Amino acid sequence: TNNSLQQPATFEQCNDPVLRLALQQCFMEAMISAAQRAQQGVRSVRIEEQEEQNDLDPVSVRKEPGESAADGFSWAAQLVDSLSISNDLENKASTSADVEVGELALPLSMRECLVCCELERNVLLSPCGHVVACEKCAVLLKKCLHCRKPIESAEKVPSCRECASRPAQVLTRPCAHFLVCGICLKAKFRRVGLAGELDNLTEPKDEENSKDHALKKQKLVHQLLLNGELCGNRTCPQCSAPVECLWTVETASLGLSQELLDRQHVEMERLPPPSAPYAPPLDKELRKLQHELQVMREQTRCPICLDRSRNLVFMCGHATCQWCGDQVTHCPICRRAVSDRIVLY
Repeated sequence: TNNSLQQPATFEQCNDPVLRLALQQCFMEAMISAAQRAQQGVRSVRIEEQEEQNDLDPVSVRKEPGESAADGFSWAAQLVDSLSISNDLENKASTSADVEVGELALPLSMRECLVCCELERNVLLSPCGHVVACEKCAVLLKKCLHCRKPIESAEKVPSCRECASRPAQVLTRPCAHFLVCGICLKAKFRRVGLAGELDNLTEPKDEENSKDHALKKQKLVHQLLLNGELCGNRTCPQCSAPVECLWTVETASLGLSQELLDRQHVEMERLPPPSAPYAPPLDKELRKLQHELQVMREQTRCPICLDRSRNLVFMCGHATCQWCGDQVTHCPICRRAVSDRIVLY
Protein backbone atom coordinates (compact mmCIF):
# COMPACT_ATOMS: atom_id res chain seq x y z
CA THR A 1 0.00 0.00 0.00
CA ASN A 2 2.83 2.42 0.81
CA ASN A 3 4.47 1.79 -2.56
CA SER A 4 1.18 2.29 -4.40
CA LEU A 5 0.73 5.73 -2.83
CA GLN A 6 3.97 7.09 -4.28
CA GLN A 7 3.35 9.95 -6.71
CA PRO A 8 4.61 9.49 -10.27
CA ALA A 9 7.60 11.60 -11.36
CA THR A 10 5.54 13.06 -14.23
CA PHE A 11 3.88 15.47 -11.79
CA GLU A 12 7.21 17.23 -11.26
CA GLN A 13 7.40 18.00 -15.00
CA CYS A 14 4.23 20.14 -14.87
CA ASN A 15 5.03 23.83 -15.27
CA ASP A 16 1.74 25.08 -13.78
CA PRO A 17 1.69 24.75 -9.93
CA VAL A 18 -2.13 24.91 -9.76
CA LEU A 19 -2.53 22.08 -12.27
CA ARG A 20 0.16 20.03 -10.50
CA LEU A 21 -1.65 20.41 -7.15
CA ALA A 22 -4.96 19.37 -8.72
CA LEU A 23 -3.40 16.29 -10.29
CA GLN A 24 -1.75 15.28 -7.02
CA GLN A 25 -5.04 15.64 -5.14
CA CYS A 26 -6.91 13.59 -7.73
CA PHE A 27 -4.23 10.90 -7.71
CA MET A 28 -4.28 10.63 -3.90
CA GLU A 29 -8.07 10.36 -3.86
CA ALA A 30 -7.90 7.56 -6.42
CA MET A 31 -5.32 5.68 -4.33
CA ILE A 32 -7.30 6.10 -1.09
CA SER A 33 -10.49 4.95 -2.79
CA ALA A 34 -8.71 1.85 -4.12
CA ALA A 35 -7.35 1.01 -0.65
CA GLN A 36 -10.79 1.33 0.94
CA ARG A 37 -12.34 -0.97 -1.66
CA ALA A 38 -9.62 -3.57 -1.00
CA GLN A 39 -10.11 -3.47 2.78
CA GLN A 40 -13.91 -3.59 2.77
CA GLY A 41 -14.14 -6.09 -0.08
CA VAL A 42 -17.42 -4.56 -1.09
CA ARG A 43 -18.41 -4.38 -4.72
CA SER A 44 -21.14 -2.00 -5.73
CA VAL A 45 -22.72 -0.99 -8.96
CA ARG A 46 -20.87 1.63 -10.92
CA ILE A 47 -22.43 5.09 -11.02
CA GLU A 48 -24.10 6.24 -14.17
CA GLU A 49 -21.83 7.68 -16.80
CA GLN A 50 -22.00 11.42 -16.93
CA GLU A 51 -23.22 12.94 -20.19
CA GLU A 52 -20.53 15.60 -20.44
CA GLN A 53 -17.45 13.76 -19.18
CA ASN A 54 -15.02 15.82 -21.33
CA ASP A 55 -16.08 19.07 -19.62
CA LEU A 56 -15.17 17.88 -16.10
CA ASP A 57 -12.77 20.03 -14.09
CA PRO A 58 -9.92 17.93 -12.64
CA VAL A 59 -10.08 19.89 -9.37
CA SER A 60 -13.79 19.13 -8.80
CA VAL A 61 -13.57 15.37 -9.52
CA ARG A 62 -14.40 13.22 -6.48
CA LYS A 63 -14.62 9.43 -6.35
CA GLU A 64 -17.90 8.07 -5.03
CA PRO A 65 -17.84 5.22 -2.51
CA GLY A 66 -19.35 2.89 -5.08
CA GLU A 67 -16.70 3.45 -7.74
CA SER A 68 -14.25 0.65 -8.35
CA ALA A 69 -10.49 0.96 -7.93
CA ALA A 70 -9.87 0.44 -11.63
CA ASP A 71 -11.84 3.60 -12.45
CA GLY A 72 -9.63 5.68 -10.17
CA PHE A 73 -6.47 4.27 -11.70
CA SER A 74 -7.71 4.88 -15.27
CA TRP A 75 -8.71 8.48 -14.51
CA ALA A 76 -5.31 9.24 -12.98
CA ALA A 77 -3.53 7.54 -15.88
CA GLN A 78 -5.44 9.68 -18.40
CA LEU A 79 -4.43 12.85 -16.58
CA VAL A 80 -0.78 11.80 -16.46
CA ASP A 81 -0.79 10.95 -20.19
CA SER A 82 -2.34 14.29 -21.15
CA LEU A 83 0.23 16.10 -19.01
CA SER A 84 3.10 14.26 -20.69
CA ILE A 85 1.78 15.05 -24.17
CA SER A 86 1.42 18.77 -23.41
CA ASN A 87 4.96 18.94 -21.98
CA ASP A 88 6.36 17.17 -25.06
CA LEU A 89 4.65 19.65 -27.38
CA GLU A 90 6.02 22.61 -25.42
CA ASN A 91 9.54 21.17 -25.46
CA LYS A 92 9.39 20.54 -29.23
CA ALA A 93 8.15 24.08 -29.90
CA SER A 94 10.90 25.65 -27.80
CA THR A 95 13.54 23.40 -29.38
CA SER A 96 12.46 24.30 -32.92
CA ALA A 97 12.54 28.02 -32.07
CA ASP A 98 16.05 27.67 -30.61
CA VAL A 99 17.24 25.85 -33.73
CA GLU A 100 15.82 28.55 -36.02
CA VAL A 101 17.58 31.31 -34.10
CA GLY A 102 20.74 29.25 -33.66
CA GLU A 103 21.13 28.69 -37.37
CA LEU A 104 21.42 32.47 -37.90
CA ALA A 105 23.66 33.12 -34.89
CA LEU A 106 27.21 34.34 -35.44
CA PRO A 107 30.23 32.07 -34.82
CA LEU A 108 31.86 32.23 -31.41
CA SER A 109 34.95 33.96 -32.80
CA MET A 110 32.78 36.88 -33.95
CA ARG A 111 30.67 37.06 -30.79
CA GLU A 112 33.17 37.00 -27.93
CA CYS A 113 34.68 40.22 -26.63
CA LEU A 114 38.26 40.85 -27.79
CA VAL A 115 39.20 42.29 -24.38
CA CYS A 116 37.80 39.93 -21.74
CA CYS A 117 36.97 36.93 -24.00
CA GLU A 118 34.04 36.13 -21.70
CA LEU A 119 31.03 38.23 -22.66
CA GLU A 120 29.59 38.80 -26.12
CA ARG A 121 30.25 41.87 -28.25
CA ASN A 122 27.24 44.16 -28.07
CA VAL A 123 28.61 47.71 -28.48
CA LEU A 124 29.03 49.65 -31.72
CA LEU A 125 31.96 52.07 -31.83
CA SER A 126 31.61 55.38 -33.65
CA PRO A 127 32.66 56.73 -36.07
CA CYS A 128 34.50 53.64 -37.39
CA GLY A 129 31.43 51.36 -37.03
CA HIS A 130 33.23 48.30 -35.65
CA VAL A 131 31.93 45.89 -32.97
CA VAL A 132 34.87 44.63 -30.90
CA ALA A 133 33.97 44.63 -27.20
CA CYS A 134 31.23 44.06 -24.65
CA GLU A 135 29.44 46.80 -22.76
CA LYS A 136 31.79 46.64 -19.76
CA CYS A 137 35.03 46.69 -21.75
CA ALA A 138 33.93 49.29 -24.30
CA VAL A 139 34.03 52.09 -21.72
CA LEU A 140 37.75 51.36 -21.18
CA LEU A 141 38.74 51.68 -24.84
CA LYS A 142 40.15 54.87 -26.31
CA LYS A 143 40.84 53.54 -29.81
CA CYS A 144 39.27 50.83 -31.93
CA LEU A 145 41.14 47.53 -31.78
CA HIS A 146 40.71 46.99 -35.53
CA CYS A 147 41.37 50.33 -37.22
CA ARG A 148 43.07 52.19 -34.32
CA LYS A 149 40.81 55.21 -34.85
CA PRO A 150 39.81 57.30 -31.81
CA ILE A 151 36.43 56.39 -30.34
CA GLU A 152 33.98 59.27 -30.09
CA SER A 153 30.99 57.32 -28.78
CA ALA A 154 29.91 53.76 -28.01
CA GLU A 155 26.33 52.54 -28.35
CA LYS A 156 24.82 49.19 -27.42
CA VAL A 157 23.50 47.18 -30.36
CA PRO A 158 19.70 47.72 -30.36
CA SER A 159 16.91 45.32 -31.23
CA CYS A 160 15.49 44.74 -34.69
CA ARG A 161 13.36 47.63 -36.00
CA GLU A 162 10.73 45.20 -37.35
CA CYS A 163 10.32 42.36 -34.83
CA ALA A 164 11.99 43.99 -31.78
CA SER A 165 12.76 40.52 -30.38
CA ARG A 166 16.31 39.85 -31.57
CA PRO A 167 19.49 41.96 -31.89
CA ALA A 168 19.88 43.75 -35.21
CA GLN A 169 22.56 42.50 -37.62
CA VAL A 170 22.55 45.13 -40.39
CA LEU A 171 23.56 48.78 -39.98
CA THR A 172 23.74 51.80 -42.23
CA ARG A 173 26.87 53.70 -43.14
CA PRO A 174 28.01 56.33 -42.41
CA CYS A 175 25.24 57.21 -39.89
CA ALA A 176 25.62 53.78 -38.17
CA HIS A 177 21.98 52.98 -37.36
CA PHE A 178 20.86 49.37 -37.05
CA LEU A 179 17.96 48.05 -39.14
CA VAL A 180 16.92 44.36 -39.02
CA CYS A 181 17.92 41.09 -37.40
CA GLY A 182 19.07 37.93 -39.15
CA ILE A 183 15.61 36.32 -39.45
CA CYS A 184 13.97 39.49 -40.83
CA LEU A 185 16.91 39.89 -43.21
CA LYS A 186 16.40 36.34 -44.47
CA ALA A 187 12.72 37.11 -45.07
CA LYS A 188 13.70 40.11 -47.21
CA PHE A 189 16.11 37.94 -49.20
CA ARG A 190 13.26 35.49 -49.77
CA ARG A 191 10.99 38.32 -50.93
CA VAL A 192 13.42 39.46 -53.65
CA GLY A 193 14.44 35.96 -54.71
CA LEU A 194 17.93 35.91 -53.17
CA ALA A 195 17.28 33.38 -50.39
CA GLY A 196 18.92 30.60 -52.43
CA GLU A 197 22.16 32.54 -52.76
CA LEU A 198 22.17 33.22 -49.02
CA ASP A 199 21.66 29.53 -48.22
CA ASN A 200 24.51 28.57 -50.57
CA LEU A 201 27.02 30.46 -48.44
CA THR A 202 29.04 27.88 -46.51
CA GLU A 203 29.89 28.50 -42.89
CA PRO A 204 33.48 29.76 -42.40
CA LYS A 205 36.02 27.46 -40.79
CA ASP A 206 38.94 29.85 -40.23
CA GLU A 207 39.62 33.59 -40.22
CA GLU A 208 40.41 33.77 -43.93
CA ASN A 209 37.19 31.98 -44.86
CA SER A 210 35.31 34.24 -42.43
CA LYS A 211 36.43 37.34 -44.35
CA ASP A 212 35.45 35.77 -47.66
CA HIS A 213 32.06 34.75 -46.23
CA ALA A 214 31.52 38.27 -44.85
CA LEU A 215 32.33 39.86 -48.23
CA LYS A 216 29.90 37.58 -50.07
CA LYS A 217 27.13 38.30 -47.57
CA GLN A 218 27.99 42.00 -47.73
CA LYS A 219 27.49 41.87 -51.50
CA LEU A 220 24.04 40.30 -51.11
CA VAL A 221 22.99 42.89 -48.51
CA HIS A 222 24.16 45.70 -50.79
CA GLN A 223 21.84 44.32 -53.48
CA LEU A 224 18.93 44.89 -51.08
CA LEU A 225 20.02 48.53 -50.87
CA LEU A 226 20.17 48.85 -54.66
CA ASN A 227 16.77 47.16 -55.05
CA GLY A 228 15.15 49.49 -52.52
CA GLU A 229 14.17 46.63 -50.17
CA LEU A 230 16.25 48.20 -47.40
CA CYS A 231 16.49 51.98 -46.94
CA GLY A 232 14.07 53.14 -49.61
CA ASN A 233 15.32 56.17 -51.53
CA ARG A 234 18.74 55.30 -50.06
CA THR A 235 18.02 57.26 -46.89
CA CYS A 236 18.25 56.06 -43.30
CA PRO A 237 14.77 55.34 -41.83
CA GLN A 238 15.87 56.72 -38.45
CA CYS A 239 17.70 59.97 -39.27
CA SER A 240 16.86 60.40 -43.01
CA ALA A 241 20.56 60.79 -43.81
CA PRO A 242 21.90 59.50 -47.16
CA VAL A 243 23.02 55.86 -46.98
CA GLU A 244 26.20 55.04 -48.88
CA CYS A 245 26.27 51.33 -48.04
CA LEU A 246 25.03 48.70 -45.57
CA TRP A 247 27.22 46.69 -43.21
CA THR A 248 26.52 43.33 -41.66
CA VAL A 249 27.58 42.45 -38.13
CA GLU A 250 30.19 40.12 -39.62
CA THR A 251 31.76 43.05 -41.44
CA ALA A 252 31.73 45.21 -38.31
CA SER A 253 33.14 42.39 -36.16
CA LEU A 254 35.96 41.34 -38.50
CA GLY A 255 37.10 44.90 -39.15
CA LEU A 256 37.46 44.56 -42.92
CA SER A 257 39.45 47.34 -44.58
CA GLN A 258 37.43 50.24 -45.92
CA GLU A 259 39.32 50.14 -49.23
CA LEU A 260 38.20 46.56 -49.84
CA LEU A 261 34.57 47.43 -49.06
CA ASP A 262 34.65 50.57 -51.22
CA ARG A 263 36.04 48.58 -54.16
CA GLN A 264 33.23 46.05 -53.82
CA HIS A 265 30.57 48.77 -53.62
CA VAL A 266 31.95 50.50 -56.73
CA GLU A 267 31.73 47.21 -58.62
CA MET A 268 28.13 46.80 -57.46
CA GLU A 269 27.23 50.33 -58.57
CA ARG A 270 28.59 49.63 -62.06
CA LEU A 271 26.28 46.67 -62.53
CA PRO A 272 23.14 47.34 -64.59
CA PRO A 273 20.05 48.02 -62.48
CA PRO A 274 17.82 44.99 -61.93
CA SER A 275 14.86 44.68 -64.26
CA ALA A 276 12.77 42.60 -61.88
CA PRO A 277 9.38 44.00 -60.81
CA TYR A 278 10.48 44.16 -57.16
CA ALA A 279 12.93 47.04 -57.85
CA PRO A 280 10.95 50.27 -57.37
CA PRO A 281 12.36 53.47 -58.94
CA LEU A 282 14.08 55.84 -56.57
CA ASP A 283 12.87 59.41 -56.05
CA LYS A 284 16.26 60.70 -57.14
CA GLU A 285 15.93 58.95 -60.49
CA LEU A 286 12.36 60.21 -60.92
CA ARG A 287 13.40 63.79 -60.25
CA LYS A 288 16.21 63.46 -62.77
CA LEU A 289 13.87 62.13 -65.47
CA GLN A 290 11.31 64.84 -64.76
CA HIS A 291 14.01 67.50 -65.10
CA GLU A 292 15.18 66.07 -68.42
CA LEU A 293 11.60 66.00 -69.69
CA GLN A 294 11.09 69.62 -68.66
CA VAL A 295 14.27 70.65 -70.51
CA MET A 296 13.10 68.86 -73.65
CA ARG A 297 9.73 70.62 -73.48
CA GLU A 298 11.38 74.02 -73.07
CA GLN A 299 13.61 73.37 -76.07
CA THR A 300 10.61 72.65 -78.30
CA ARG A 301 8.31 75.44 -77.06
CA CYS A 302 8.01 78.85 -78.66
CA PRO A 303 10.27 81.38 -76.84
CA ILE A 304 7.62 84.12 -77.28
CA CYS A 305 4.30 82.61 -76.18
CA LEU A 306 5.78 79.64 -74.26
CA ASP A 307 2.69 77.68 -75.19
CA ARG A 308 2.86 76.25 -78.72
CA SER A 309 5.61 74.15 -80.27
CA ARG A 310 8.21 75.62 -82.59
CA ASN A 311 7.32 75.02 -86.24
CA LEU A 312 8.71 78.14 -87.95
CA VAL A 313 12.47 78.54 -88.52
CA PHE A 314 14.24 81.79 -89.42
CA MET A 315 17.35 81.97 -91.58
CA CYS A 316 19.48 82.63 -88.49
CA GLY A 317 18.62 79.14 -87.21
CA HIS A 318 16.26 80.07 -84.37
CA ALA A 319 12.62 79.02 -84.36
CA THR A 320 9.23 80.05 -83.00
CA CYS A 321 5.66 78.99 -83.52
CA GLN A 322 4.02 80.02 -86.79
CA TRP A 323 1.55 82.32 -85.05
CA CYS A 324 4.28 84.39 -83.35
CA GLY A 325 6.82 84.14 -86.19
CA ASP A 326 4.52 85.81 -88.71
CA GLN A 327 4.19 88.89 -86.49
CA VAL A 328 7.89 89.63 -85.75
CA THR A 329 10.45 91.38 -87.95
CA HIS A 330 13.50 90.53 -85.85
CA CYS A 331 14.56 87.25 -84.27
CA PRO A 332 13.60 87.30 -80.54
CA ILE A 333 16.83 85.48 -79.64
CA CYS A 334 19.67 87.00 -81.71
CA ARG A 335 17.84 90.20 -82.76
CA ARG A 336 18.72 89.75 -86.44
CA ALA A 337 16.31 90.93 -89.11
CA VAL A 338 14.01 88.23 -90.41
CA SER A 339 14.61 87.81 -94.14
CA ASP A 340 12.83 84.54 -94.75
CA ARG A 341 10.83 81.92 -92.90
CA ILE A 342 10.64 78.13 -93.23
CA VAL A 343 7.56 76.26 -91.98
CA LEU A 344 8.10 72.79 -90.49
CA TYR A 345 5.47 70.08 -90.93
